[in-house]
Amino acid sequence: MAKGKTKSNYLGREGIVMYQTQPSWDFIYETSLIKHPKYNLGDRIVLPDGRVFRYAKTGAANYDMNNDYAVRFGAVIGQQYTEVKTSTVIGAKEVTITADAHLGFAEDELRGGYVIVYRDGGGGNTQFRGIIGNPVVAAATDFTIYLDGGLDKATVGGTTGIEVWNNPYKGLVKASGVAINGFAGKPAVQITTALTYFWVQTWGPCWLAHDSAVSPFTRDNQRACFTNLGAYTADYGYTNTMTAAGYCNQIAGFTMLQTAGPFLCLTVNP
Repeated sequence: MAKGKTKSNYLGREGIVMYQTQPSWDFIYETSLIKHPKYNLGDRIVLPDGRVFRYAKTGAANYDMNNDYAVRFGAVIGQQYTEVKTSTVIGAKEVTITADAHLGFAEDELRGGYVIVYRDGGGGNTQFRGIIGNPVVAAATDFTIYLDGGLDKATVGGTTGIEVWNNPYKGLVKASGVAINGFAGKPAVQITTALTYFWVQTWGPCWLAHDSAVSPFTRDNQRACFTNLGAYTADYGYTNTMTAAGYCNQIAGFTMLQTAGPFLCLTVNP
């Protein structure tokens, strides 16, 4: 088992980078049906000009992605609300969970995901932790997860509520007018196959389809929001009229140049 936390790589950040010695980031524009041995879902690459990319995977449906448009997060529930199987003490970094109709998990499939440990009897004070790994789990069986930090409150087996979320960069989907999850970013390349590993840009300069028909930019308004299909438009406030026209109130970024392109600085996830 390769327990671990999401990592960031900064390419070409040290010293003067000459043409002969500059790192190659061609891999950002490659796709594969096989996971890269060096990267896990959610891992982050930062280029010298400030662009940020995260390692992601498409789902089994709605995977046909045009890289002129932003894509949305897909279904991320790994285990719906249930209870911890056994009691744990303060400081524990692993939790065993009572199964409730989950589909099973490959080794470390939940790595990069999150867990919510609820307070007994409700009333807040939940514990939120990242998941760094899990053993192989058969469908609808109890399972154990490993946490990125110890618990600050003890849990009670069969009583304490818990919910598990997959890595959010697993199962990204093409945007549609009926999707409700937020936008993850812009695919680095076009995707045409289900369950494809790829890189999604989440920050920095990019070109994205611009829908000026929904709301045009002006001299005094450069803030951009996504439309519900993954293009972007000027932010003029969230109203029912704008919603009917395909407007979404999630911030996409701001325009760097409006006369050519236009040119967007993406600000989804730094």
